[in-house]
Amino acid sequence: LDAELGNQPDTQAKMFRTIANAYNSQGRYPMAEKYLRAALAIQTELYGETHRETLVTTDDLGESLFQLGKLDEATVLYERLVSVLREKQSEGSDEGETYLLAAALHGLGSTLVMTGDMHDAIGILREASATVASVDLAQNERGLAAEIKLNLGAAILSQGDAVESEILLRESLAVFRSLHGDSRWEMGVT
Repeated sequence: LDAELGNQPDTQAKMFRTIANAYNSQGRYPMAEKYLRAALAIQTELYGETHRETLVTTDDLGESLFQLGKLDEATVLYERLVSVLREKQSEGSDEGETYLLAAALHGLGSTLVMTGDMHDAIGILREASATVASVDLAQNERGLAAEIKLNLGAAILSQGDAVESEILLRESLAVFRSLHGDSRWEMGVT
């Protein structure tokens, strides 16, 4: 791809991100990380750190780092991404950026859960839930709302609040069932 698309960096970055997302979906996170870092370097140079393409790739890289257990690096990356997206929100961003903020908050909150920082994780996941609720979600985007409720419910349960946790987990399960029936792994988790 370098040779064929070297004079088309925008296309090259999009191809790298597409390849990385294919690797992510296969659980091949080291390869995904490699391609996402390459895409991010190109996009940062082309557009800067606050352009939507750069922000989407940053979120994807955060997910790969999370899956690889590189939690410190994922936390720093997500904190920076959330900061940029909050700033864009204050300037009046569109629903796509609001959805991306919810995804980044979910990534940060989930990362904090894995590091054991439940207090901050629960606050961040609550913000993610409120943020995603403010967006008119397309059918294929509703899974994020369910994942946020799933992780928030689990975090709250770990702190001993079974009542609120059950409500969130049931809401999550209902969304997952409406999207996928009973055939997804999330059904066993919730």
